[in-house]
This record gives sequence, C-alpha cells and structure tokens, in this order.
Amino acid sequence: MVEDRKARAPAVLALCPLAADRRRLREIFRGAPVNLRESATWREGTETLRRCRPQIVICEAILPDADWKEVLRRTESLAAAPRIIVVSSEADESLWSEVLNLGGYDVLPMPLVEDEVVRVVGLAWQNWRNERDRETREAGAALV
Repeated sequence: MVEDRKARAPAVLALCPLAADRRRLREIFRGAPVNLRESATWREGTETLRRCRPQIVICEAILPDADWKEVLRRTESLAAAPRIIVVSSEADESLWSEVLNLGGYDVLPMPLVEDEVVRVVGLAWQNWRNERDRETREAGAALV
C-alpha cells in the first residue's frame, strides 16, 4: 500500500545548498506521499532531472552555481516541465511577482513552514497533473 502511494506521488527535486534546509524538507515530507530527491547545486540537480523527471523543483533563489532564473530557463523547455517553486529568505512581493511573470509556480519564504510547503507543493502537483491531462485530451481530439 505504501509503495502504491509512493508510485502515484509527485517527484520533488530540492535544490538547496544548505544541509539544514534539505533536512527541513525531509522532515516536512517524512509522512507525505512525496518522492523527494535532493541536490546542493544545480550541476548535481541536472542528473536528477534527467534520471527522475521530477514534476516539482523546489529551488533556493541563489545556488552556488546558478540561480532560480537559470533553473527555470533550463527546465521550461523539457517535455512535462516541472513546476518551479522558489525559496528565499528575502521573499517579498517583488520576488513573487518576478517568479510568476517569468513562469515559475510560487515562492516560499524562509524559514519553511510545514503547512505552507505542503499546500504549495500539493497545488503545484495538481497544476502539473491538470496540464498533462489537458495535453492528453487535446492530443486525442487531434487524432479524431
């Protein structure tokens, strides 16, 4: 039963340079049906992107080797592109507006609050699934 829940759970890639932030995300998702992968850098994360095709990327605003904008640029052209959630200790209306205008999904302020993280990730997962369902329907309609 647990394996079945995990199989239908979203794959989430956390791009967080600090071990404490990755640990906090593990704590938040400990009992949740989420397949969490972690990387400290964008370079490490690219391998996970290729291998696991996560539906959601939680990305710190600034990584040692990239920033959230580069992550967004590099992932938006992928088939079934993941939803990008930016995490920042300086989350404000300006960052939120920029993230949404450039195509990111949302912004989470630091420190991470469990209920808010779970809510935003759940909504991002639903948004990703709705887009896949719509694409499937449109592809089927085009065949008729």
